[in-house]
Amino acid sequence: MRTMDLGRVVLIAAVLGPACHPTHAVTLPTPPADAQSGVIAFDDVGGATAVGFSVETPPPAATVSAGADVLVLYFDRPLESLGLARGPIELGDALPFPRATVAHAAEVTRGALVFESVDVDAPEVLALRRPEVPLEACFEGGGCYARPEDIAARICTAPCPGVAPMLPEPAAPPEPPSFDECPSGWSGGANGCVPPPRSPCAAHEAQWVGATACARIGGVCPGVGAWSAELPPGNVVYVRAGAVGGDGTTATPYGTIVEAIAQSSGERVVALAPGTYAENVVLEDGVTLFGACVESTFVEAPNGVAISLPTGVARVANLTVRGARLALETLATQPGNRLTLEDLAVEQNGTGAIVRGVGPVELIARRVVVRGGGEAAFNLGGGATGDLAQVVTQVRGRDLWATGADTHVVLSEAVLAEVGSGGDPTAIDVQQSAHVDATAVAVLRQVGPALRARELGTATLEGVYIDQTNGDAVRAQGGGIIRLSRASIAGTAGTALDVETGTVACTDVAIAAARAAAPAIDLVAAAQLTLRRVHLEGAIGTGLVAYNVGTRIVAEDFSVVDTRPRSGAPTPSGDAITLYPGVRFDMRRVRIDDAVAAGFQVLGSRDVPPGPLASGHIEDLTIRRTGPRIDYDAYGLYFTGNVEAEVERAHLEDIAYFGVLVAGGAVVRAMHLTLEDVFMGVRSDSVGDVSVERVSVVGSRAGALCVKGDSHAFARDVTIADLVVRRDSDDFEAFCAIGVPADGSGIVVNNIATLDLARYSVARTEGIGMSLRGREGVVATDGAFVDVGLAAQLAPELLLEDVLVRTTFGGAGVPLDVQ
Repeated sequence: MRTMDLGRVVLIAAVLGPACHPTHAVTLPTPPADAQSGVIAFDDVGGATAVGFSVETPPPAATVSAGADVLVLYFDRPLESLGLARGPIELGDALPFPRATVAHAAEVTRGALVFESVDVDAPEVLALRRPEVPLEACFEGGGCYARPEDIAARICTAPCPGVAPMLPEPAAPPEPPSFDECPSGWSGGANGCVPPPRSPCAAHEAQWVGATACARIGGVCPGVGAWSAELPPGNVVYVRAGAVGGDGTTATPYGTIVEAIAQSSGERVVALAPGTYAENVVLEDGVTLFGACVESTFVEAPNGVAISLPTGVARVANLTVRGARLALETLATQPGNRLTLEDLAVEQNGTGAIVRGVGPVELIARRVVVRGGGEAAFNLGGGATGDLAQVVTQVRGRDLWATGADTHVVLSEAVLAEVGSGGDPTAIDVQQSAHVDATAVAVLRQVGPALRARELGTATLEGVYIDQTNGDAVRAQGGGIIRLSRASIAGTAGTALDVETGTVACTDVAIAAARAAAPAIDLVAAAQLTLRRVHLEGAIGTGLVAYNVGTRIVAEDFSVVDTRPRSGAPTPSGDAITLYPGVRFDMRRVRIDDAVAAGFQVLGSRDVPPGPLASGHIEDLTIRRTGPRIDYDAYGLYFTGNVEAEVERAHLEDIAYFGVLVAGGAVVRAMHLTLEDVFMGVRSDSVGDVSVERVSVVGSRAGALCVKGDSHAFARDVTIADLVVRRDSDDFEAFCAIGVPADGSGIVVNNIATLDLARYSVARTEGIGMSLRGREGVVATDGAFVDVGLAAQLAPELLLEDVLVRTTFGGAGVPLDVQ
């Protein structure tokens, strides 16, 4: 048979050969069992022609002229995968046929056209075949196989038309808390608004919250037996302790307060000379009880309540009140009571409240110091209204206790200090739908919670300093709500924010210097937490932990720094953020630095059937330095169990274990990931499902992208460079794929995992650029390898057209190893 002349382009007709020449019918030879398509090529008197066909639907019967050359080529692939089409095929300079599985040539024998098998590399067959470029030659020339069908045909395209991966966008850093506007006399800084240091004061002195030193409470003492020179104007009734037969004048004063009130009426001032008045004083409407001075005028009840206001409007000022049970009290069932306290020292050693207002009453306090062992320094309830400013409390029980619907207390410029245990010590305790609004408050040395809201109570505080608490700093439970702004929490031995079936909202808050192994922020049982510009530093054990269905976290501009392990804990600790089943989260601009263990982990339910879903969104996340030991499970980002999460723009650096680990059925979608100096970049394991787009992994110490077990990964725009090959630890061997060292590997796929990868590059590593040991479901296109020890290691089950399309190999190293 002569070689076919294919220099012209001719289309085949349904019936071949001119009628004036003898013709022969063309009957196709039997195809091999694995054949899927074929081509008939003719060199007849009319020219060179060809027809493509499917084995299942062969072309219609045809005839050729006597002496024509006919070839039939069979292929084990569909025509489409070979870059061919059914029907007539144009023949020209671009020889279109790949290497055939089987070839047959026809000769006229005894007047009939008979096909015989010929070698697929026979000259007459080679004349129809497009030239093949071996893999190595194509790669060495900077080319690639641009289409899947080009792989089998070895059609090389140079330069390669591949698409380079897009780089990730950087993560935006969080804004720090703002402490530019602090209460008067306080100093602002990175750790919050801080009041001046405290000094010990005499009994008649107080260091108000913004002051740097102690100051006298009220006016200067007059001479012996005299009255204050600062008496308010109006009708004055004078009293001197022990006087007899008086009429309320300076010459003959009354001897007791009770007598003075009983013998006078209307708006009047009951002026007290220095001395001790051992009485139970019942104020009347219009009375102002005014002492000579705090250090020498004492109203001291032998029992019961020292001073009470049953009805009306009254004022107590410039003296010291001592109560056996209660120091001051106003009770009412109807509106109208208003008790004003000014320039007072209040002392009590009993067990009841020290200053109490119950019912629709109004309590006003200015420049008041309360000391003692009572149940509460200030107790307001039953619809009472409180306006407390420039107060200092030093008590063993609650400093401010507000209870009941319609109870509303405004507290400002206050120092709430604990002096010992007893009762239910709490600085501010709000319950039963009461409301407290506070500004410029320093809470010091509390035995119990510093701030507590429960039973639908609400506390709103701005400009708060909490230091050295042995209990929790902030606790919301039973539907309680606490709002904090421009607050500093330092030195707590309990939890800084403890939320259980309650709500806490923080804006511009600094939490630092924990003194005990407790989570700094602990959320359980449908807790609600909002964080805006919050900085947490020095937590012991865990920075933030959240549990249970209904618990929700919203965070913007949140930093967790220096999370340390618990001393003597049975298992290592030091996690920055840990979320458990049922928790929902929306966190934006988050920074985690120096966590001994995990940076951010979501540990969902792994039960069968699965427990409650943990789900949420993370945006602009930065995690630096986790570890230092990998046996601490020092992950950057870890998702496992029944979890659905989205991550957008994350930067992870110096991570001792995995940068991102997705396992246990978790489903994670991530975009714009930058990983630098991590042990392993991104790993999907144990039915994990991860989708990553625009990922950069630089300086990984073991591997960059690992798909392991029966998990799945979808990856687009992946850039891998400068992998570090280490030989000093067994932990770095066979780390991802079974039987394949992952040390310094760019992309590794385990036997039964799947990967859909496009637009990727691996550069500068002595290890393996890509090791694919999966079977079905492994696809990789638009890849580039530069200066890689072994660029691609492929299992024999893989189809090259699934993993080498538009893939280039450059620089030093071995390009391909098909095992």
